[in-house]
Order: sequence, then structure tokens, then C-alpha cells
Amino acid sequence: MGAARALSELASSFHGADVLVLCYHRIRSRERFHSQMKALADHEYSILTMEQFTGWLRGSKPIHLPAALLTFDGCYDDQIENALPVLQSFRFPATFFPVSCELCDEAGEESVVRRHALRDLAKLGYTIGCHSHSHPDLTGLSKTELHREVHGSKQILEEVVGQRVTAFCYPYGAYDACVRNVVQAAGYDMAFTVDLGGVPRNDDPYLLKRVPVLGEPSVGEFRAYLSGTLGVSGPLLLYWKLRERLLDWRDRRASQKTHSGTNVATIDQLIAAYSRVSSANNAKFQKLKVVLARIRDQGIDCILLKGADLIPRLYGVLGLRPMVDVDLLVHDKDLPAIERILRELGYRTQIDGNPAYVDPDNTLALDIITEVWYVDDQNGIWQRAVQRDFDGIPVKGMEESDLLVYLTAYNVVHRGTLSESFAQDIALLVEKENVDWKFVLDETSRSPLKIPIYHGLSFVAARYASAPIPDRVLMSLAPATLRERIWYGILQKLVTDKPVAELGHLLLFLTQPGLNKWRWLKDRLFPSEAFLEYRYGHRSNTQPLLTRVCRPFSLIYQAVRLFARLARLQITGRL
Repeated sequence: MGAARALSELASSFHGADVLVLCYHRIRSRERFHSQMKALADHEYSILTMEQFTGWLRGSKPIHLPAALLTFDGCYDDQIENALPVLQSFRFPATFFPVSCELCDEAGEESVVRRHALRDLAKLGYTIGCHSHSHPDLTGLSKTELHREVHGSKQILEEVVGQRVTAFCYPYGAYDACVRNVVQAAGYDMAFTVDLGGVPRNDDPYLLKRVPVLGEPSVGEFRAYLSGTLGVSGPLLLYWKLRERLLDWRDRRASQKTHSGTNVATIDQLIAAYSRVSSANNAKFQKLKVVLARIRDQGIDCILLKGADLIPRLYGVLGLRPMVDVDLLVHDKDLPAIERILRELGYRTQIDGNPAYVDPDNTLALDIITEVWYVDDQNGIWQRAVQRDFDGIPVKGMEESDLLVYLTAYNVVHRGTLSESFAQDIALLVEKENVDWKFVLDETSRSPLKIPIYHGLSFVAARYASAPIPDRVLMSLAPATLRERIWYGILQKLVTDKPVAELGHLLLFLTQPGLNKWRWLKDRLFPSEAFLEYRYGHRSNTQPLLTRVCRPFSLIYQAVRLFARLARLQITGRL
């Protein structure tokens, strides 16, 4: 349910919706809530009473658009303390949804206080709705329990406030056809979910969508969120949910006055770290958007690789995964045009083994590659690529099965290390996308990647036991011959969560098929002029002979150092 809702929210758009039903829970900051209400006033929203909303929904009353209905789930103390004064200052109506168990005598003296508070809210003109009796997931209850939570709570609340309770909101937003019908039969006029979206006229009154506001957003975030734009509001909501959980955790730890383990300062650090990653990624994505737009205008095809593809594709929000640089797969024939575009945008070249550039602000580094090293037929990658949308710009990403093989091969072989972020990427990929495992097995069996892929997927399965990697796939990839068992033993020793400098070069050599090993080695020792220019920059033009002569000796020296590191690792267990 949680994963499905998250995916649904990422794909949600309520831009241009008639009415937004804003859903609040905790209100920790009166100042931030005030800035949000001011934003509604500045945008000339009509803030509706429940009666006005009901009449409009049924088609009997016109309203001034845009319009919003303010709802508060739980009727928490901080809603009364921080939200109520702000609502009164703006003269905004609102609806509060308490749980009725807190009003019963069993709740002790606190129930008396809460009953008085509800009566006062009703006298001030605010609507009182119902959030069930004890806030359970209604979809898992027996008929008797469901009747008590829906019918019984309505009776309790009506006795307390002395007026009819017409609105219900589903605890946790959980509902099914049975729950919906029971709510309708209980005499409620409408019921609210927490499904993200606006409300059109004549919508189903018992499945009304809302626009949750969580995590104490700034006024800038709030304004962007209200736009309802696809690719903006959904990711913002997921980010707020994470922040809300961290804030809840902080509040609980503070109330317990604990001084052991993770403390309040640690939670603040987590929130700050998340914000830093989100801000850094956003800056890079804005730069990348400009580059992709120019490339698109020139009719150049490209495939986004690694983080630039994974963050919007699997994570949905910018702060959950850092991104160091951006890799683009392009056709070799398009390199001159791409360089011209980047030069016009002020990018400068970086010294690397392939075309690499950095923007004038040193914010975005671009690596341009023209082939996937383990693939014989590069056309297959392009033909299977899937069309994606990068903030309104059409761009391609690897097909999900190609992506799984590429990410695993890149981390195990090219980088020579297994990181937590790699395991998380693969776990999300196999959970969210439809990987063709037969293709994965066929692709790896045709290349020397069978054992590296097995090593990488085994690492993911050990870290994320719930990741849906079929056992039959791991069994098919497992080493079967003496040579494969030796190869797997080498990978187990060398490719761990502790990176070894230059190990990737050795693994790239070892995974070349047959005679390709020596062709690969020759190309590294005596590369093309284009490679020398990318790798050594201006020096390759001013001292071409010296550059060519020195390169083999430099690589031999690096190889000796690598073998020395590996020997030390085997003897001492340390690098």
C-alpha cells in the first residue's frame, strides 16, 4: 500500500483543480502556518466552510475559484495552540477531525478538557468531523469493530458538540468498498481520503482526495506545492513525509528526555543533511535541464545513466540519494556537436579518459561516453532504451533489465566496490520496475559478467532480504565450474564495501572475453590520439611523443602499486 501510494503520488497532478482540500496534522510552527495562510490569501483563494463545500460539490451553490477547504486531522493540541489563532486572524473557516476515544470517560480528566475544547471550536463556527473512534486501519476490522469505529464515534461526537457530524476522514487514508459503504450507511454526507489530488464538482463524496501538508514546509515550498504541477507536488509531498517522520521522531525523543543513542541533535543533523543533498541535486538538475534542452533542439539522441536517471526514476525526491556527476551515453558521431553546445554554455573540459566537462560554476560535471564496454552490439542498448521525461524534456533511459546489468557491472567491475547506495539502487529497481530476468540471464551468460553479476546481486539480497530477486536467478548465476568458483573467490576477496584504488582497471582486463583481453591491453598502452587528448589535455598536443612513450611506463607503475596493495590486503587485511 505504501509503495503503491508513493508511486501514485509521484504521478499525481492537481494543476487547475477546482477545489483543494488541504490536510494538516501537526502544526509545530505558528509562524510557518501563518505564512502558508498568507500565501492562500495572496493568491485570492476562497476558503470554504464545510457547508459551502457540500453545496458546491452537489452542484447547488456556486463558489469563487480558486477555492480551498482547510481540514485538520486528529485535533492535536498544537493545532489549537498554533493554527487556531492564525485561522481567526485571517477569518478562515476550517474543519477539525478528532478521534472519539479521547472524549470518553476512560480517557480520564483529559477527556473533560478535550470535550470543552471541541465545544468551544463548534461555538466559534468551526466544523467538527469524525476521524473514527480509535484510529485503526478500518480495512482490517470485523463488522462489529467497523460499526463501532464509524457509527459509534459519530454518536459520541454528536453528543459532545450538540450538532450533526456530517464529515468523516479515513484513518491512515485506508479504505475499501466495504468501508466506504459503511461510512455512507452511517449517515455521513462525505468522507475524505489522503490520496493526493484536487476535487472536481460531482466527485464521489465518499472518496474525496486531499492535498496533505506535512513537515513544516517553508512558504516557498508551499507555493510550489499548490501549483499541483506534475513532477513537483508529488515529489515535494514524499520529501515532506520523510521530514515529518524525522520531526515526529525528534518530538518523541525530546518528550522522553533521553540522552542515549540518537538524540535530538542527531535528528536535526539528518534533516540538515537531507536538505543539503536535495539542494545540491536540484542545482545540478537545473543545469542539466539546460544542457538536455539544447541537445534536444539539435536533434541529438542521448541516454541518461546512473544517478541522473535513477533519482527521478526510482527515488522521486532529490534528497534521498546524492549525485556526484552526470553520465550521458551518446553516439560517437555527435561528439563534435555536443562539445560545441557545451562550449557555448561556458563548460570547460576536464582531464579524463573520455570527454568530460564542468560548468562555469563547478556545479555540474558531465561525463560523455559513446559505448557500454561489455556490450558487443551497442545498437541493442539504444533500441531497448525507454522514453522518459526529464522535467518536461523528452530523454531516454536504459530499459530496466539493461539498467540492472549495467549498474551491477559498473559497480562490481568498473568501480570494484560494493556500496550501500548500489544495494539500495538495485533493491528499488527490482521492486518498482518489471525486470526481465530471462534477459538478464541470457545477457550475462553471453559475456564474462556472469560471476560479477552474481556477486553484486548476492550482496543486494544479503542487504535487502525483501528485494524481489528470484532464487532461481541467483542459482542460475552461481559458479558451477572450477574456473567460475576461483573467479568468485577472487571477487569475494577483492570487491567488498572497502574500495581498492585502481582495482577497476584489473577487473576490466579480466572480464574481457578471450583474445579481447590483449586487444584491450594494447588499446590502453597505445591509445588513439583522441584518447590521449581527453586523458592528458594540452600536453598531448605539445609533447605528443613524450606522452606516448611515458604512458606504458606509467601504467606499469600503477599496476605494480595495485598488486602491492592487494598483497598487503591479503597479508595484513588492511590497505
